[in-house]
Parts: sequence; C-alpha cells; structure tokens
Amino acid sequence: MAVRDQKLAEAIAHAILAVDPKLILFAPDNTELARAGEAQGLQVAREIFADRNYLNDGWLVPRTRPDALLHDPKEAAARVLRMLREGKVRSVEGRDVDVRGETICVHGDTPGAVEFARELRAQLEHEGVRISAPKSSR
Repeated sequence: MAVRDQKLAEAIAHAILAVDPKLILFAPDNTELARAGEAQGLQVAREIFADRNYLNDGWLVPRTRPDALLHDPKEAAARVLRMLREGKVRSVEGRDVDVRGETICVHGDTPGAVEFARELRAQLEHEGVRISAPKSSR
C-alpha cells in the first residue's frame, strides 16, 4: 500500500507494534511508512516492485495508466537484478531512480501473476539471487 500521509503511516506502524513487535514491516524505501516503522523500532524490509513501473519521483505508476504494469517476467527480472545490484530502476519518463530493496513484490491480483512469479523466480535464481523469506532479527 502506498502511504503518503504521515499520520496514517504512524498509525499503521503503531498498530503493527501493538500486535507483535517482532513483525516485519514491508515498505518501499524513502516512504512515510518506512520512516514511521523505523521510528517505532520495527524491523523494516525495503520493498521493490517487479511487476510495476516507476515514476521519476520513485512512486509507482498509477494503475489507472496503461503503462503501470510490466507483463514480461524476463524484462522484470532484468529490472529487478539492476535494482538489487545497482540500486537503480529506469522510470517511465526515462530517468534512473534510486531504489533499495530487500524484498520483491509481485501483485497477486494481476492476471497471470502466478506464472509471472514462477518465471521471475527462475530468472533471478539463474542469475544467482537467493530467494528466501525475511527473518526477524528480534
């Protein structure tokens, strides 16, 4: 969920802390949600998006636009590899945007998401990326 509102981000982080302080908060880097999680002392896993395009400001292209989604898992794998190795992704406007990620999101509500994720995983593993669930440091 893209959270731009500081108060909402703080409420989400506080709620997670109240439920279980060992939970890991998944949040895009440099967002209100990531900052709120860190401020609450939560472990934050930076999230990058394999199946979505980015804007120059680092936000995801809105789903209302036809260029919001990536449909080719091989193209997505190449982009994810660059994000992991270089900390960069090319925006739809053509600019390199800084990103940092420890976890990769694939949206399950996209048609063909399961097949996309399988092929993405195969491509990443072929390139030496180790896929595993984040582990709590607490």
